[in-house]
Amino acid sequence: MLSRTASSLYWIGRHIERADFVARLIEAALQFELLPQARGSDDWGSAVSSSGAMDRFAASGQDVNRTNVIAFLAFDQDNPGSIMSCMDLARNDARAIRTAITRECAASCPAIPSSPSRMKRSRSTSPRAAEVSA
Repeated sequence: MLSRTASSLYWIGRHIERADFVARLIEAALQFELLPQARGSDDWGSAVSSSGAMDRFAASGQDVNRTNVIAFLAFDQDNPGSIMSCMDLARNDARAIRTAITRECAASCPAIPSSPSRMKRSRSTSPRAAEVSA
């Protein structure tokens, strides 16, 4: 196996792992918000801080609240740690080595939404979309 292929496979895994971590972080913040002793926006600030992007979020000038933090952590193209950015990077690495990966893996890469509008559209049809946006 070429080192370039091995490197791309490694980074595909890292990008997907990072996207999974951020998704779990958002889910944990949502669950924590439901607790009776929830403190409000501090919970969302800790979610951004845990993602390692507090400086970048603060530079955006947005208020720390559920809507802004979820948009920042999930869809913000300027945030290299957002779910959308991580999936874009994974997709690009997969395209670079498409001849070295299985057909199933190559076929699943186009299914990953490539723009926030596509992801929001697919998210709005999911059963959990109402829970997250409420």
